Amino acid sequence: MDLKTRFTLFFSLLVTAFLGIFSTATYWEVRNRTLSNAEQSLMNFLAHEWNHIDSPDHQSDAKGNGPHYKGLYLRIQKQGSVVYDTFPRGEDDRTPGVDLTKMRIYRSLVQVHEGVPYEIAGYIDLSSEMDYLNFLKSVLVGGVAISLILLVILSLLAARFLLKPFCTLASQTSQISAEKLSFRFLIPKQLDEFGVLTNNFNSLLERLEKSFHQVQRFTSSASHELRTPLSVIIGQGEIALRRERDAKEYRTAIEKMLHRAKDLREIINRLLYLSESGCLPVSDNDSIRILDFISELSLNLSLAYQAQEKEIIVDDQSPNIEFISNRPILQSVLTNLIENGLKYSTHKTHVSWKMSSSNLTLQIDDDGPGIPKEKSNLVFEPFMKLQSDPQGSNSVKSYGLGLSIVKACVDSMKGTIELGNATLGGLSVKVSIPVGASNQH
Repeated sequence: MDLKTRFTLFFSLLVTAFLGIFSTATYWEVRNRTLSNAEQSLMNFLAHEWNHIDSPDHQSDAKGNGPHYKGLYLRIQKQGSVVYDTFPRGEDDRTPGVDLTKMRIYRSLVQVHEGVPYEIAGYIDLSSEMDYLNFLKSVLVGGVAISLILLVILSLLAARFLLKPFCTLASQTSQISAEKLSFRFLIPKQLDEFGVLTNNFNSLLERLEKSFHQVQRFTSSASHELRTPLSVIIGQGEIALRRERDAKEYRTAIEKMLHRAKDLREIINRLLYLSESGCLPVSDNDSIRILDFISELSLNLSLAYQAQEKEIIVDDQSPNIEFISNRPILQSVLTNLIENGLKYSTHKTHVSWKMSSSNLTLQIDDDGPGIPKEKSNLVFEPFMKLQSDPQGSNSVKSYGLGLSIVKACVDSMKGTIELGNATLGGLSVKVSIPVGASNQH
């Protein structure tokens, strides 16, 4: 069952149910009022006749000569004897109340007039009222039936009109494919609910197109980065197998292959970490003392760059703040940022921090070449390499993944990252992340 049919059935049945309830309530209200008015008319008639109990007409001893007045029948008894009677012959029903099986309402009054007991009784014939009520019932039932037919037709037309933009949208979505992500829906002039939906679809397509192109670039770059060490490994292996060589030559070839294999492993590990960074648990359950934490990381990294006479300056004048955060993710952020500073610095990399009421701000400065402002947003793309070493020898070993990993980790912690110019002359990276309660020591 399509959406148009469901809408038609739902709307038609809903309105029909409402009309049915309204018609039923209307019928019973009219019926009750009709019977109530008839009963009141009968009581008024009896009261009127009682006021004229001495009238000569009431002494005529009439018997079954038809209604006394427009469907009203009267019987008067004096001391138990009938002195006036217009009831049909043989009628002697004394059951007060409404009797729809006999189409009438019966009432009586017993009072004393001039010391003589009288009973005045009467009933009203409801035949005409019941004919009217039956006619009203037929009209209401027929009206509901005709309304149902009209509602189905009108609902179909309304559903077709209301759902036409969505049917058009549904048919247009079939044109979207990986090769046609540039397709955009036409935005209507009036930005109603359909316009908002269309605009959201276009925004989604724009994000999908951007993500698809990023995936393409990422795949291309990853293929290139992985292909290079693999080509070296394969090339060295083929050269080593072309002819018999001495042990020294084999050792040299194996060392080159091992060096490239380690590069390949490093690239794969970083790619895996980058792909999993968005799924890392960010539970704030680790207590961290910032000075001790950074000093330990800096000591391990500085040993690797000791031969290049590069140093890490940790701002030990800042308070040794203790706070709650995610240790593995914070360690990845600082390790990549400090290592990035060491790679491109001339001599110095400076690490500092400060704490606000709910955020920790880390700042890593170096004295390297820095990054041009117009290219600062590009460095967060995987495999994007903009810097070389200060001497321009291109000897800096980089895979272009460090800042991508940092950005992914910072995003997972709902933090921010900002690039700028350092006071040392190179790049300044400022990271702000939310943390738990802190204490200063």
